[in-house]
Amino acid sequence: MSDGGPMKKLFAGNLFWNQTIEPFACFNPLQNDLETDVLIIGGGMSGNLCAHEIAGRNHSVVVCEKDQLAMGSSSASSGILQYLNDEMLYRLIESIGEKKAVLFYQMCLDSMKDLINLSRKMEQYGGLMPRKGVFFASAKEDVPELDKEYKALSDHYFPVSYLDHAELMQIYGIDRPAALETSMNAEVNPYQFLQTLMKLNVSLGVQYYEKTGIKKVKTDKDQIIATTKNGNRIQAKYVVFATGCSVIYPELKKKMKVVNTYTFASSVSKRPLWQDHVLFRETRPPYLFFRMTEDNRVIAGETDKKADSPEKKKGAIDKRNREILERVQSLMPNLDVKVEYSWNTLSADSKDHIPFIGPSKKDPRRIYLIGVGGNGLVHSMAGASIIADYIDGIKNPYAGVVKAKRK
Repeated sequence: MSDGGPMKKLFAGNLFWNQTIEPFACFNPLQNDLETDVLIIGGGMSGNLCAHEIAGRNHSVVVCEKDQLAMGSSSASSGILQYLNDEMLYRLIESIGEKKAVLFYQMCLDSMKDLINLSRKMEQYGGLMPRKGVFFASAKEDVPELDKEYKALSDHYFPVSYLDHAELMQIYGIDRPAALETSMNAEVNPYQFLQTLMKLNVSLGVQYYEKTGIKKVKTDKDQIIATTKNGNRIQAKYVVFATGCSVIYPELKKKMKVVNTYTFASSVSKRPLWQDHVLFRETRPPYLFFRMTEDNRVIAGETDKKADSPEKKKGAIDKRNREILERVQSLMPNLDVKVEYSWNTLSADSKDHIPFIGPSKKDPRRIYLIGVGGNGLVHSMAGASIIADYIDGIKNPYAGVVKAKRK
């Protein structure tokens, strides 16, 4: 796009989730001019959740995806959904103040509830199931930090309980000094969720166009005019930029960072993995996270450093993911699995770990849903409601915390 940076390749390697189900439909490129209330650029999780919320309020919606729908970084995720964030609540309180920090965490908790409710409208729940989460201290030195986080969460009535070393060992067999156990989390097959959501959106009248890159977006009187790479024009009242980190916008560039995450899906285990499909994450960055699938595979990963592009060498990707598996096995020595699917993906995050949701400083009809971080699907769900409220002229209680125009 003319007002953004270069397009990025978002992932490399052998993805797992798109092997689990067939896509529900393929969509043609746009081949004519058209008009719509809202144009959404980007066909991943953010774009599709926005489309669902906005179309559900009787607005016409067009979604344009430059490549293949549901095949960007959204489908390369681990599928771990939590109201806890990359930035702990107590730290967020120190950096942005108690009121805003607690409001942000409440937004994420509400979004988890909304995601679970949305999944209940879908076939097979869209591959989403509520789960417990365990956030464990990586080492003894991290326990004071975990204690501060427990106090911040419990003081503000978030669903959390504390596990000491003995309880963590007895319940989960994890030999770490302490952990926080939370409810209102979920696991999801992100590709299944997206495919089922698109099917639901089509029934609401959403129009999808694949292989339809947007070359230019400009203002024309009281309308937005978007021009595709093939020269077709889309006239809209609003445009939502839900492009993740595939496009870097000048307005947000200095406030964002792009990081690389390695993830794998293991072979199917012959033995039971662990109880209750609990989701695990550690405190110390680059933090380890892992979960299991319905067919007894381990999904695990680790966020790496800032990167301009994903690692493309298969040998390097596989080596890094084997190292991550070894870390998981050091916590759970009975896991008898190997890395079967191995990939790495770029994801955008803001420097304060809060997404950019809301209108541009340049034009109130240009709306961002960008920089959603490691908790992307949860932030996207919140963004869908915030943006739909903005279009409808409704004041959303969370809009001020995540506004794109913040310093």
